[in-house]
Amino acid sequence: MHQNRELYLGKQVKSILEQKDVKLDLFIRDDGSTDGSRELVESIAATDPRVHLIIGHNVGYKRSFLELVNEPSMSDYDYFAFADQDDLWKMNKLAVLQERIVTLEEKNTHLPIMVYSNGKVFSNQGEGRRLYQRPRIISSFIDASFRPLYGMSFLINLPLRNILVETEASNFDLWGHDGWTAIVASAVGKVDFVDRDLVLYRQHGDNASGLKNDYTKFSLGFLLATMKTIKQREHSWEYKLSSLSEELHVSLSDKVNAQSASLIQRLTSSNENRSARMKLFLS
Repeated sequence: MHQNRELYLGKQVKSILEQKDVKLDLFIRDDGSTDGSRELVESIAATDPRVHLIIGHNVGYKRSFLELVNEPSMSDYDYFAFADQDDLWKMNKLAVLQERIVTLEEKNTHLPIMVYSNGKVFSNQGEGRRLYQRPRIISSFIDASFRPLYGMSFLINLPLRNILVETEASNFDLWGHDGWTAIVASAVGKVDFVDRDLVLYRQHGDNASGLKNDYTKFSLGFLLATMKTIKQREHSWEYKLSSLSEELHVSLSDKVNAQSASLIQRLTSSNENRSARMKLFLS
């Protein structure tokens, strides 16, 4: 629970507890709120045993999510979803995403899996554009590191959770909880997209993380974004991917799939060879 978001918290909790066709428990981590958020959660928990309040230090909103995933009791659950307290879930969000994971697990029950849905941006003026304006396919951890993803649209399974708690990204803040989860999932297992609007992303002045760029090709935003010089873009690309290849090699070298192992090798080589680096950059 991010600090001081009492205004939206009650509606968010309600939208989670009203999920259809699933059994769930809701764990809420308070990281030092001072606005009455804790008291609100305590009052809800007093009447609904599915709600659990955990008091913790303020480690930033990105790390708060993984602090919860690391709780020992989490190993008793099959699936896990992140929730931003100012957003809303459609009543069938968890059921739809769980059905997709179950289908994928039929082929391999031990496969780490992350599925995520589309959604709508909304404010006091009503609903706006979709979160992902184009079909969003994550084919590699490089895709996951550069394509904007929203953690409240995720559902992950227990095998992926177990790998997440065993890894510690030294440069975690570069990726965030949602980015790192998607990177790990694509590196070791499977990421799948459900193109249905199952979440509502609230846009207001106090968002912990704002709306991410998702430009339509040849739109004005896309053209402005591509006006950066090749040198600037390459420098940014180099920094992120050199950090990423090192993180994956250190944290997940014995767990990555064959495709990811090959990509890590290419990334490592590209750090020493400009020609190889440009080939990856242009791809």
